[in-house]
Amino acid sequence: MTELNPWRPERLLDVRAVFGIDSDLQVPAFAERDEHVPEIDAVYRFDRDTTLARLAGLMRKRLVVVSDGCPMDGATNLANDAFCLDNHLKQVLQRHERAGHVEICALGLGLDLSPFYSRCQALDLGTTAGPALLRDILQLLARPARR
Repeated sequence: MTELNPWRPERLLDVRAVFGIDSDLQVPAFAERDEHVPEIDAVYRFDRDTTLARLAGLMRKRLVVVSDGCPMDGATNLANDAFCLDNHLKQVLQRHERAGHVEICALGLGLDLSPFYSRCQALDLGTTAGPALLRDILQLLARPARR
């Protein structure tokens, strides 16, 4: 039996049929459901703009992270050194960037994320607004990945 490539979906899903969103978009999907896919909730209604933005990112194999800092709870802090989560994040990101399965871009809200992400943009929401903010975000997304 041939093993399927976990990074290559085998079929297309109709967004209108699956998500109940008025769109002609079709998105790649896996043929088999796994433990990461929740049961379908017939009552839930997807937000159109959020869902289309997320699906567009997945179709382009791009993940955009928005962060205002590195979380650290008390138990993690007591059980590990001060840089435990920072180092783990760096290792995970390096592994994914090397594998090339997904591009990861980060927007730091008042924060420089360059120690963690090779493609990032710090946003100062206090002074940057409207078209300038959108320009900064689009510049980040247009930048080629550093290899």
